[in-house]
This record gives sequence, structure tokens and C-alpha cells, in this order.
Amino acid sequence: MKDDKKLLDKMFASSGVLGTFSAKINIGYLINIYSQPTWKELDTIRDIRNDFAHKLDVSYDTQSVKDRCASLIQWQKWKITFTAVKETDSVEEEKAGLTLDFTVGDPTTPYGRFQSARRYYIAVLSLLTNRPHQLEI
Repeated sequence: MKDDKKLLDKMFASSGVLGTFSAKINIGYLINIYSQPTWKELDTIRDIRNDFAHKLDVSYDTQSVKDRCASLIQWQKWKITFTAVKETDSVEEEKAGLTLDFTVGDPTTPYGRFQSARRYYIAVLSLLTNRPHQLEI
């Protein structure tokens, strides 16, 4: 990608072509940053977020919100583990690692599922911004 901060700022500004969360989700999928299941889940998170932002009569008890939260499953399928590696005499030796837990509250509730999925994607996408190759998530 070109390193043109001025143009990137213009494109990602709220009035720019990539200014909406929806546009960012779609372009990430189209340029192969993540898989179709991830794209669908990100769009579901966007849709739920929009309901809470723009509707007065919505809650985690609303059936459509419950159903969409139940469909958020990628955060349970994948784990992010950091492992320390020590090189000795040209042999890499793995040390104990750290596995991130994204669970918020009770993951069987719509709120717990939504918040856990949201935390998972924040972590994964933050890591991807520093690693331009595709991860199969």
C-alpha cells in the first residue's frame, strides 16, 4: 500500500469512501484480510451496534438481538496464544505462553456473547494491522 497519509486520512474520514464501519468491514474482506465467516460476524456486530445506537426500544432481550448474538461463534473457535521462544545453539525452544481470554461475563447470554466477540475482533484486527498477511480467522 502507498504511504500517503493525507490521502488515507481523506479516505478514512467520516465523510470519505471508507468512513463508515460497513465500508471498512467490506474492504477488509475484499482485499482478503479475513475470511467470509469473519466478514459476516463483523457485519453482525455492526448491525447490532446500529440497533442500539438508533433504536429506543432495543435491548439484549429483543429476540432479533438474541438471535444475532447467538450467531457470533468465531471468538470461541479461535485462540490467540503468545509463546516465548528462546534460541540456543540454533535450536528454538518454546517456553510457556500466554493465551488471551475474551470472555466477558456469562457467554451464554446475548450480552456476554456480543461483548466477547467484540473483544476478540478488536484484538485480532489490532494484530492484523501490524501483520499484512492473511490469517484464516
